[in-house]
Parts: sequence; structure tokens; C-alpha cells
Amino acid sequence: MAKSTRGLVLLLAVLLVCACAYVGIRLADKAKTKREEAASEAAEIHVGSVGDAAKLSYTNGGTTLSFTKSSGKWSWDDDADFPLNDSNVASLSTFASGLTATREFEAAEDLANYGLDGSKKLSVTDASGSTLSLLLGNKCSDGETCYAQLESGGDIYTVADSVLDNLAKGIYDMVTLDTISSASKDSISTISLEMGGKTVLLEQVQETVSAASSESSASSSGSSDSSTSSSGSSGSSGSSGSSSSSGTATESVWYVTVDGGKRRALADNEQTTLSGLTSLVNGGLRFSSCVDYKADDAKKAANGLDAPALILKVRWTKSGSSGALDGYELDFGSKGSDGTSYYAMLSDSAQLNLIVSSSFDTLSTSFGAFAG
Repeated sequence: MAKSTRGLVLLLAVLLVCACAYVGIRLADKAKTKREEAASEAAEIHVGSVGDAAKLSYTNGGTTLSFTKSSGKWSWDDDADFPLNDSNVASLSTFASGLTATREFEAAEDLANYGLDGSKKLSVTDASGSTLSLLLGNKCSDGETCYAQLESGGDIYTVADSVLDNLAKGIYDMVTLDTISSASKDSISTISLEMGGKTVLLEQVQETVSAASSESSASSSGSSDSSTSSSGSSGSSGSSGSSSSSGTATESVWYVTVDGGKRRALADNEQTTLSGLTSLVNGGLRFSSCVDYKADDAKKAANGLDAPALILKVRWTKSGSSGALDGYELDFGSKGSDGTSYYAMLSDSAQLNLIVSSSFDTLSTSFGAFAG
């Protein structure tokens, strides 16, 4: 019994020693972490800081842009209605908040040699009126930092050079572009293409036919379509549909009308053109840049929008609606000076934009194929 008691006491003693060692190690680790954090903070070079920014301006060359923050959103001081994507301004605001540097030193030569001539400047003011004004200069040889100095003077710092990319952005680099809606092929009701005084109208019609006719039509397109014939696909007109127990099937059939003439179903050799066109309409159309967010008639005319070279009109059934239609009109003007884009705008917007030439080319090629 005595041996058992001594063994238990010895075991408890060992456990106590281990626990004390564990606690000691943990305390030592915490102390080491605190020392490292303190050393890291001591190594940081604080340039300056402001509270939550309320105003911000920056200069790059001869251009100065100023912004004001209200209800958590930035706006351009020159025109509060400008459709500003404020992510760039927000990034500059974050940069200035608690700004730190990697190096600090006294100027050994003329400030202009560091690029600190005042041509690049960032100024941020918080709600209390405190302001941080910083001059930005050339990139450093490390490829990661650039020279900076408080506008009030003093030592030179090196800070992250990503700020130079932010300062290089003009106001039209920060515009929120108009969005051209997408329409899936199945939802499209009509596509209209107007060019050179002619109009091509493509219509998708749901037709009810006998199941036997639908199967016969599908099988006539060849063995490659046999696997889809039971669901009502028809190779001859690019149609699709479904059979019902009543012996009928619903088919989606595309028709084309040129200048209000006789309507006809699309031929087999027109299906590839249709697929390319509907694919473009289904998410392939987007503006690349904005030329003028508030274009007047004179600006439109100067860029060919008074007499569009091509007009695209798309109508489709709204998702979840009982047949209600949505749509847009997209007008193309003259070719841009870069030679790789066209001036274009949505008919219900004043925003004049550029769109890649390939979009115009696909639409004009489709027009030619269907117009004959």
C-alpha cells in the first residue's frame, strides 16, 4: 500500500513539473512575441496619419482631381453627378491612413532629382480638418518603392510605389460604364439589325405541331440529331421543343424578315450565323471605355451617332415574368481614332462609349448573311 502511495505521489510530481514547464514555455513564447511586435513597431517609420477621410485631392502633372466623401461614398467635386467608380479614391484614402515608410533620410541633392518637384501630390483631409499633404517622386531602384516627402518639408521617405499607379488615373479611368444587358438564346423574342437603310428582323416563335411531324422533322436532319429528337429538336429550322401526351410538341422556330417583306424560316446554312449572333447578345457585348458621360447632340454627331452606321435592337422575355418583355437599343457610330473600336451608346443613355470592332463586325456580318 505504501509503495502504491509513493508511486502516485511521484506521478503527480512529474505531472506538476511538466505542467510548470509547459506554462513556462507558453509564457516565454508570449514574451518573445511581444518583444518581436514591439521591435517591429519600433522599426516602422511613421510618416503621418489622418482619421476617416472626408476630402481627397491629387495632382499628376497639370491635372488636379478633388473628391468629397458623403454617406460612405465619394463623389467628384467638379460634378457630383459623374458616375464615379470610387475604388481608386478609396485606395488612396487607405494609403494615407497611418502612412508608414521603409526608409527615411535627409536629402543629399536637389529635391527635383528625387522627382519631388510638386508635380505629383496627394492631400487627404479628415472630418476634424486634419490634413496630410504628401509629395510623391520617382520610383526607387528596388522596384517596389518611390520617394515621398511631406509638403511641409523635412526628410525624404520611401513608400510603396503602387500609389503612383493610383495618381496616374484620370477621371475617365474611374467612370462606371453603362452595362449592356445579356439575353439567353431561349429567352430572346426578336433581334433587329438596321444598316444602310435596310432592316433585318429575326423572330423566335413557339409553335405547336403534331409529335409525329416534330419527330419526322428532327430525324430528317440526320443521325447526329437522333439523340435529341425525343425532346423536339428540329435541325431544319434550328428549333427545339417538347412533346406532350396529347400527341403535340412545342417547337422554337426562328424566322427572318427583311425590310418588312415575306417572313421565312431560317435555312440550315443560316444556323451558324444565328448562333454567333445570339452568343454575342448573350453576354458578349460590353463597352471598353467612356468618351463622354454626358454627350450632347453635337458630340454625338461628331462621332457618327446622329446617323448610326448600325442599330441593334434586342427584345427578350423577362426571367420569372408571365411574358413581359425587356430590351435595349444599341447604336454604333463611326470608327474610333484607335482603329480598333467604334463609338457606341445605348439609346436611353447620354453616355458615349467605345466598343471593340469585333462586336460591330459580328453584327454587320450577320446583317449581310440574313439580308442576302
